[in-house]
Formats: sequence, structure tokens, C-alpha cells
Amino acid sequence: MLKTCSILFFENHLTLAPTVLNLSMLIEKYVDALTIFAIENKKIPLPEKIGTNGKIVYFPEGFNLYNFSNQMKFFTLSRIIEIFIFNLQIFGYLQQSENKDSTLKTNLNIAVDFHGLAVALVLSYLYKQKFVFVSLELEELRKFGYISKPFYEMAKLAYRKAEAVIVQDEDRFKALSEYCQYNHPKVFYLPNAPLNGFLDNPNGKNFFREKFNLSGDKFPYIVLYAGMLNDDLYLKTLAESFVSIDNGCALVFHGADRRGIKEGDDYAQSLRKLNSKNLFLSLDLLPYEELSKIYSSSTIGIAFYKYINDNFGKIAKASGKLAQYLKHGKPVLVNNIPSLSQLVEEYEIGIVINDPFDTQEIKSAIDKILSSYDFYSKNAKSCFESEFNFEKKVEPILSFINSL
Repeated sequence: MLKTCSILFFENHLTLAPTVLNLSMLIEKYVDALTIFAIENKKIPLPEKIGTNGKIVYFPEGFNLYNFSNQMKFFTLSRIIEIFIFNLQIFGYLQQSENKDSTLKTNLNIAVDFHGLAVALVLSYLYKQKFVFVSLELEELRKFGYISKPFYEMAKLAYRKAEAVIVQDEDRFKALSEYCQYNHPKVFYLPNAPLNGFLDNPNGKNFFREKFNLSGDKFPYIVLYAGMLNDDLYLKTLAESFVSIDNGCALVFHGADRRGIKEGDDYAQSLRKLNSKNLFLSLDLLPYEELSKIYSSSTIGIAFYKYINDNFGKIAKASGKLAQYLKHGKPVLVNNIPSLSQLVEEYEIGIVINDPFDTQEIKSAIDKILSSYDFYSKNAKSCFESEFNFEKKVEPILSFINSL
């Protein structure tokens, strides 16, 4: 029988999940067939296949019952409905596939986050399939209230039954163990990072200059915030602060939030009203293979997070933007969250901002980085190699998966 593997990715932003894409590209070389199950999203560019042996099956999003429950603020109910539908879609697909080719029975499922984990548990009972759990987001299921208790208990059971747990670092594993009330005996640490050297684009260094027609005389430096765009990340604070930062820096926000910010919507307009001087919004998401353009065209990267929960508070090894900045040798500005500040101070890869509302502190930090840019840039690359090298960190995981 052929060796096959499936990845259960419940979210619909596959392009924004480098851990899933990178892991799938490497696993694909070890198996006869790889299938990623994900939710379709027509708002962003999504990959169509993985390597030679990997395919991606997108299920349609948008069901009347789910949409109605979401609009009525029954968010927990809507998530449970989503998971139920996702289960049905996968079950239907697997039944159809097995009828066509009985040799293509999945040997292993890789469940991403709690929603994928719930699906993996069902499949383990139906098809006797083993599964590995990959944690991207830290989400305490109990916060959703009474209606989510069956799902919460289901996730805890699935967590115990997983062959192994893959999470970004020890701090996040401790939080995960607390949520699931179980210290899993088999854990691997894998940072949320790009593959080293994969899909680097040497011609992308002027991406933002060409996109916004930025003069090198007026804006010799580009300070970049990339990723999810919302106020849990001090975006309005940064936009307002940079009005007074007059040292040749253009501030670029690139990305979207899960709603999909577009030109002209209320949030984009509110940002432009705060800063029409040196703020530039890049809201068209790029395909995964072109992401290096974003980071190589910047001078300094920003990674600010509000400590609203463990997911943001223990963010250092889970921050995709931080790993990308470091890979491209970009010094960083971070706010004073322990996981971030410890990393920045240990490797001297940038400056920790104690007060994100202090414009002068931000300006002084930028000036300090620019005055010793080569020093910080070299340290950024060194930090990436030591802490975020995906290929090195993933080797024991691939060996383990190959042994199952």
C-alpha cells in the first residue's frame, strides 16, 4: 500500500501559514501522496499544489446556517457548525477517493490547531488513522462558554491521542499543556519561519519604492509593518506617531486582517486620516512565492503586539513577520513583551520600545539602528540561523513522521 499523508488545515488563509506550507513541501518528498484539506478563500491568492506528489483540496466556504449564526453573534455555534461541515466534506472526499483507488488510504493525518484536531479525532475512529498535532495559534477553548464544552472535551481527548505535538517553543507548549490539562510526552519545537533560501527574489528590493513611487531623496528608509492589520497591534498608534517622525522614513503597512481590509473601507480610511504624510498602505496580498519582495524592500521591521492573551504574549517564535525580517537581515523594533524583548536583547537585533505611544522613543530607536545598521543587520541574520532555521529544526520531526 502506498504511503500517504493528509494535512487538516481548517482556516482559509493557507498563504498566511508558512509553517503549514513549509512542512508540507518537505513532507511531500517522503510520501507517495500528500493532500492538504483547506477552506476556499476567493479574496487572497492561494497555492494550487505542493511539489510533485502534493495536492490541495479546497472546500467552499459560506453556508447559510453558519453565516446566520455568525451574524447573530453566536460565534461559538458558528465554529461548531464549521467543524461539522468540514468533517462531512472530508468524509465525502475520502469515500469518493477510496472508491477510485483503494491503495490511497491515508496513513497519517497532520491536524492544524484545535479545529483540525477535532477532525483528526473523528477520522481516527472512522479510518483507524494516526495523527500528529500542529499548534499555530494558542486558543483557550473554555473562553467560548457552555456551548463549546463538548468541543473542548473532544479537543482535550484528541490532544492526548496525538502521536506527537509540534509547537513553536517551550513557553507556548506550557500554555498548551495547561489548556489541555495534559503534558504530552512527545513534543517537537518548530518556529514559524520561512525556509532558508527558498523562493528568495533578488529583484524584489525595490518593490515598495516602485509600488508607491517613493523617492530615495525624500524617503531613504522604509519602516515596514507586515501581517495582520488591526488595532491589537498598535497600528493607529504607529500611524499617528510617524507624522512627527521626520527622519526620512516611510511607514508601510502591508497585509490584511481576517476580514480582508481593502482600499477605501472604513479602517483603511481611518489610518489615512491619521497620517497622510508618510504612511503607505499595501493591501494586496502576494502569492506565497513572492513574499520575499515585501521584506527585502524594507529597511527596518516592526513587530508590535498587545499582550491580550498567551497567543500574542508568547509570540517570539510564532511571529512570522519577525522571522522574515531576521532572515532578510532587517533590524527590528519590538514592544516590551518578555518573549520579544528577551530575544532582541540577547542577539542585539534591534531596539525594544517600552512605550509604543512615545513618538520620541520610536524616533530615537530608529536613529540608533540607522547609525549602526550593519551591526544590527548582521546580528539579525545570525539570530535567524540560530533560532529560526526551519530546515534544521524540522529534521527530527520528519524522521519521526517517516517512522510512523
